[in-house]
Amino acid sequence: MVKNWANDEDRRQFRVMMSLMGRFLAIWPETTVQQVQIFSWIALNEGRTQRDLRAALDLPSSSASRNIALLSKLHRLGKPGMSLIEWVDDPEDRRAKLLQLTQKGHSLVANILDDLR
Repeated sequence: MVKNWANDEDRRQFRVMMSLMGRFLAIWPETTVQQVQIFSWIALNEGRTQRDLRAALDLPSSSASRNIALLSKLHRLGKPGMSLIEWVDDPEDRRAKLLQLTQKGHSLVANILDDLR
């Protein structure tokens, strides 16, 4: 007999991860776990900077920039991105840009949360 390792909360958390990955793969079939992680961090920390994201997720600058570009309107290769996030000017520091979800990004979060209800 196989011992059941998961309780109800464990199962709920796995459903969250499966829903999140499934929604991303439907939008962008080549989605990586790192892109989902970056999107999730931004969704939980809107208004923070790319520097904050790099520090929190321990990412090199090149990885963060490449994945943020893919999640934004224009991919680094000039191709359309996912349009889930955007950079906005920081009103307190004109040199800084803040990361936030677009309307499409907010809709994705709402759809994922609906999947769990």
